[in-house]
Amino acid sequence: MDEISLETFEIFYNENKSKLYIPKEIIGTKNLNEENIQKWYSNIEKFSPEVESDSQEKVKEPYLFFAKSLMKIFKYIDFNTFLKNVESIANELIIKIKENQKYEFIYFLVPEEISKSNMWVTLLLFHHLNIHPDYKDIFENENFRSKIKFTTNLVNIAKKIANNGTNYKDILCIYCDDMSYTGSQLYSNIYLGKKYNDIFNKINVFIAIPYLTPLVKAKLKTLPYVEYSNYSIVINRYIDELDIQYGKTHPEDVKNVIDIMVNLNNKHKLANLASMSSIGYVAIYFDHKVADELSTFKKILFTGAYPVVNETDCNKNTLISGCENEKIDFKCNSQLYIDYELSCYPSFYKTIKYTINGKNIKTSKSIMLLKSLEYTRGGRSKKNILCHYNIMTRSKKKIGKKWSIKYKKSINCNRPKGFSQKQYCKFGKRRSAT
Repeated sequence: MDEISLETFEIFYNENKSKLYIPKEIIGTKNLNEENIQKWYSNIEKFSPEVESDSQEKVKEPYLFFAKSLMKIFKYIDFNTFLKNVESIANELIIKIKENQKYEFIYFLVPEEISKSNMWVTLLLFHHLNIHPDYKDIFENENFRSKIKFTTNLVNIAKKIANNGTNYKDILCIYCDDMSYTGSQLYSNIYLGKKYNDIFNKINVFIAIPYLTPLVKAKLKTLPYVEYSNYSIVINRYIDELDIQYGKTHPEDVKNVIDIMVNLNNKHKLANLASMSSIGYVAIYFDHKVADELSTFKKILFTGAYPVVNETDCNKNTLISGCENEKIDFKCNSQLYIDYELSCYPSFYKTIKYTINGKNIKTSKSIMLLKSLEYTRGGRSKKNILCHYNIMTRSKKKIGKKWSIKYKKSINCNRPKGFSQKQYCKFGKRRSAT
């Protein structure tokens, strides 16, 4: 099973811990731009198609109600607030580990891709564990340190337990992320299925996610081996928050308008507001990112989009402060555009340039890359810490594998394919003949 030790992860963490924090001058600067929001309201009122009401009148009031209620409900989480929640979860985890010294192994579940939010939050959590007053008492005990591992897959851990059932009795797995909206990615990473029913009592998955939705909370309750942090903050869907704040004044009208705005109703040409397939979206964004359009109203924030009857009427402007000068390049009646990004508001964790031994990591893989550190500590040369990893990732190129005589005879030196065949025709064929 692919796994790395605590010692290896500490090397990676210590080299990159200074890159984990958002610069102070950026924190808290991504508030909603009130001036542009007023322009958005005006655009909706002037150019949006009318909606038929119960009294057979055509009105635009539901559009404006949706827009104004959405702006009221939107939650902006600055980095200091987010970090405070991560710190609270780290403190809770320290207590959990201290009270359960019986754990035979503790696994941190990290993503395959090093640029994912999961890796960033794992590093932030590890940082707050590291600076906790009780960290040394727990994590510097050699016997305990040997129990802590990092791996990518809960199923691999389950297989390890299943193959050595009598040797493993209690294992803690820690899964980190910034927020879970639908729980699909989270669930796929921690779901074990009926195949591993017999090990549910041997494994405990602790969800270290600062923010999640009621939908995620309900999904987690179906898994007996999973618990989420007491400090995880539950964020409602827009439509549920609407009922809480406004009662059920306009629920049906608003649902119809959302359908129109998200291109589920093809009656009008639309300025795409989000690529939503239902009304289960969350009105939230962070200093470190605006989540994709499968979860949030990203396109509204980034483009100030709204339904239009005529595309020439479409005025576009971002609703987030600090992005006023951003050129917004999309057509109002275009197909859904899921991955729209603003250069003024990149996902922070994707901009981090992680290094090992001072060298930038060019690959998206994490575990295999960190395993190269263990390879170099095993008595081999440390001159190029990435050398072993580079060799491993090029295995498909058949490095070091000799060509067969049959293959050599099949090469047409009048029309060689690729650099290797050209070199063979130029030099190797002559040597073979000799």
